[in-house]
Amino acid sequence: MKSVDLVAAMNLQDLRRGHDSVKLIKFADDTTLIGLISNNDESAYRREVDRLVSWCSGNNLELNAQKTVEMIVDFRKSTVPPPPPSVMDSPITSVESFRFLGTTITQDLKWEPTISSLIKKAQQRMYFLRQLRKAKLPAQMLAQFYTAIIESILTSSVTVWFAGATVRDKQRLQRIVRSAEEVIGRSLPSLQDLYIKIGDKECEFSPNFRLILHTKLASPHYQPELQAQCTLINFTVTRDGLEEQLLASVVSMERPDLEQLKLTAVSVYVAGSELVFMLVLKHHI
Repeated sequence: MKSVDLVAAMNLQDLRRGHDSVKLIKFADDTTLIGLISNNDESAYRREVDRLVSWCSGNNLELNAQKTVEMIVDFRKSTVPPPPPSVMDSPITSVESFRFLGTTITQDLKWEPTISSLIKKAQQRMYFLRQLRKAKLPAQMLAQFYTAIIESILTSSVTVWFAGATVRDKQRLQRIVRSAEEVIGRSLPSLQDLYIKIGDKECEFSPNFRLILHTKLASPHYQPELQAQCTLINFTVTRDGLEEQLLASVVSMERPDLEQLKLTAVSVYVAGSELVFMLVLKHHI
């Protein structure tokens, strides 16, 4: 069974999408098609489904029609669901939610099912934390257990769902953290702190201010006002550099024509640099 899955995964590396409006996501032997339907035109999406079925047939891979589902995300007030496409002469089942790599995605793009599942798992593991406290383990070991066994559950796929979670759901999650704090006897990082984190450093922030991040390495390629637009952490922030960034922001608002002219010049410069590099590389080859 494992060898079959490995062969399937290797074969899937050759599978590519055929239209810009359809995104193809592959993980091991699982494949997901995401189609952007514009002006009620589903032709590109349906062609990609048919092409996927044909590709699998031509590569001796059998699709499991019973495990293949379709979910439609449509926020228009009045819609008529289109007929589902077919796989192996069987219509694909239309669902309101499905699990993707452990995360439940719903038609309304709300995260309550995912969060409820995480809370249930975390509550089950809280039992073991309490048992360890009864065994009189030191607070440091209890905190390590919490981080490895409970916090890892609460933060599963957190970068996907946290920004879209409701205040109520965030409070439900935070109650688990507070319960663990009472058991351990020390404060623990909140989920908000864990969500906003750079590497292993927690960053305090305020939505009223801009967060400036920097390293000790200066960028040799662009001026600060350009570097700030194309990267987050890659250059040294100096007083002069900050002034240039702020000036660039003012110019972009007051004279958008100059801003566009500057960006066009940079694009031409980059394209020229790439051309020179390719010519030099070709000459050496």
